[in-house]
This record gives sequence, C-alpha cells and structure tokens, in this order.
Amino acid sequence: MENLLRFIKVNGFDSLYKIPGMGNRSVEHVYARLKERGIFQNDNTCPLFPYLFV
Repeated sequence: MENLLRFIKVNGFDSLYKIPGMGNRSVEHVYARLKERGIFQNDNTCPLFPYLFV
C-alpha cells in the first residue's frame, strides 16, 4: 500500500492509467478501495495520507 501511495505521490493519480493492464475500471477500483480505507480523509485519521498529498 505504501509503495502504491508513493507512486501516486511522485507520478500523480492519473499515471496509474499508464501501467500495463490498468484501465478505467482498475483505476476506479483502486480509488474506491483507498477511499473506503479512509486514506483520502486527512493525516490525523490515516497515517498513509502524507504519502498521497504533499
């Protein structure tokens, strides 16, 4: 999970589309799972939040 968030932080969320085998459905699935786990909340509720946003 941390590696995925580091990748997104460095390259941007849209860069997931450039990964072979990652299409709209896959990227939407990743987004939904991250949101479901509360990673998009803030750094007080999720320790992985800083990896996603600077």
